Formats: sequence, structure tokens, C-alpha cells
Amino acid sequence: MSTSETQLWSSSAEILKLSANELYQAAISTVDFNKRYVYLTVAAEQGHEQAIELLEHDYTHSKRLNKRQNHDITFPIYNELIHNPKCIINHGYLHNYLGHMYHFGLGVTIHIEKAIDLYRYAIDKSQNYFAMLNLGFLYGTTYGNYR
Repeated sequence: MSTSETQLWSSSAEILKLSANELYQAAISTVDFNKRYVYLTVAAEQGHEQAIELLEHDYTHSKRLNKRQNHDITFPIYNELIHNPKCIINHGYLHNYLGHMYHFGLGVTIHIEKAIDLYRYAIDKSQNYFAMLNLGFLYGTTYGNYR
């Protein structure tokens, strides 16, 4: 891992200093799945079309490569990002994925109410398609009493 990559991972503020294109380039050039998905998610959040396409492909059409990230490592950075006032929230990817983590207990204890709030925020803010699917799945499963 290069010194600059270590510094980028140190906090959400360091990640947010990068442009969407720099984040995308960092994502596709790393073999570290933790960095790949944080960088892709933030680039997608900023509207980088290739990052959105790659992120959506990895989530839906590949072998669910996003599951290879260590959520114990990535949860704190996703959580820090959504609470950073400098974070551009345009497309709902950060809130959706954080909701997914709460929904399934990835890196955090399952907390259905938080998952619902995060999915709804992503939907209300940006009509995020994945948040709609995730919320519908949540309502259609054993958690159906959380309407």
C-alpha cells in the first residue's frame, strides 16, 4: 500500500479531497476490496457514471464482489462519510449501502429501524433504485411489521 493510499484511508476528510474521477481511478487500480467499494461508492455518490455502472454491476451481475469487503473495516468510514458536512450526497449510494449494512448486520449489529431510515433517505433524496429494492425486500420479509 502506498503512502498516499494510506493517507486517503485515514479519514473521510481525506477521501473527500479527491475528485470523483480520482476516486474511480483509485478504485479500479486497487486490489483491496475495502478501498475499492468505499472509493466506488463515494465516486458514484458524486455522480461519476463509470463508478455507478461498475458499482451496480458488482452488486447485481457479478459474484457479489461487494461482499468481499471487510464490513468491520468499511462500516466506520461509510458512517463517517454520511455525517461529514463536506460529503456530497446526490445519488443515495452511501445511505443505501449503510442501510444494507444495518439491515443484514454487516460490520454492525442489525438495526432495522436505522436501515429503514437510511433506505428512505436515499429514496427521498435521490430516488435511489437500490434503496427502493432493499426497502421493498425488507418490508416483504420477516420484517414486514416495520411499515
